[in-house]
Amino acid sequence: MTYLDVPSLALALQRPVWSLSGSGRRSVVLALAEETDLLQRRDAARLSVYDRAAGPYREACRAAALVELPVVEAHARLCDIAERLLPTDILQRASDADAQ
Repeated sequence: MTYLDVPSLALALQRPVWSLSGSGRRSVVLALAEETDLLQRRDAARLSVYDRAAGPYREACRAAALVELPVVEAHARLCDIAERLLPTDILQRASDADAQ
């Protein structure tokens, strides 16, 4: 095994599409499409954790009618709302919820 073979082997283990390079274009295209779909679904799941966590904050900000306030006061209120409603342990909460 040469030095150049090691990264190729590591990539093949992480990304099955690499092992299909000699299998023809269709196999590679389908494997890439499946990999892309998997990555997009993982991204959507990861982002949905943050979106759900931000929901109460978004609603409170909309209800606070901050448009009429001076910028400094509006910012202070947004900070208060954030401290009250935004969790600081989003990933831990998501992992705890998955475990249940």
